[in-house]
Amino acid sequence: MKPLYVFAKGLLTPVFGCFFHTTYVGRKRRGNRKPLIYVGNHLALSDTVVLGIGHNRQLYYLGKKELVEPRFSGAILKGLGIVPVNRGAADIDAMRTILGHLKQGHDIAIYPEGTRNKRDTRLCRIYGGAAMFAIKTKTAIVPFAFNRKARFLHRNFMVFGDPFELSEFYGERLGSDTLAAADETVRARMIRVKRTADYLSSLRGKARRTLKKRLNDPNVPFDDIFESIEADLFPVEYSVAPDDFDQTVKPSKAERKAAKAR
Repeated sequence: MKPLYVFAKGLLTPVFGCFFHTTYVGRKRRGNRKPLIYVGNHLALSDTVVLGIGHNRQLYYLGKKELVEPRFSGAILKGLGIVPVNRGAADIDAMRTILGHLKQGHDIAIYPEGTRNKRDTRLCRIYGGAAMFAIKTKTAIVPFAFNRKARFLHRNFMVFGDPFELSEFYGERLGSDTLAAADETVRARMIRVKRTADYLSSLRGKARRTLKKRLNDPNVPFDDIFESIEADLFPVEYSVAPDDFDQTVKPSKAERKAAKAR
């Protein structure tokens, strides 16, 4: 791990553990495989911190290049593992950097939605990138999901699914149709994990403990758990926003009230 990464993790772990507590569910499903590509929903800047402190290896993150433009803060963020990317174009330098990290056995994290969802907690439309990296380097992907963003003195859940590979696309020409199909596979996995995280957060008492125990057991396939609870899950629309949903617009008072009522 980079020294700055180790320092930041040591500093922030007790802070988030005490005041922004997140319960990690299913971390053992990741096993000891490396490298891995983590893909999940993005609700707040704190997502990166929560993911990092719950991980025992250095993580490298794709982040918009605007984050590293200020000289001082940019140097810090790069030292923490942020790989800047130009979201408005095919950023060859960023692609090479990420591919290099994966070939060296480093884990990376990507938020395929491209930006934070500022309106509610639903999973928004995802964009390409993660699937392409996974296919080119034959790296497994681990989907994860937050049920909501970390809030002061509120309990939050972060659920991990089983690692999966896009092996059906290995050796194929990575044209637009192939990548679109691969991206859809990634999206389907992310949706399952997000719906499970939302359902888990709604449970109480023995029902919650039982589901957590099953999700924490790496010997029980995530898909088997999902299929066993699918009939009880909330409708897909509860956890997944339509493709034309604009998550960059801040919510109105009515939307914030509705979100709190969930």
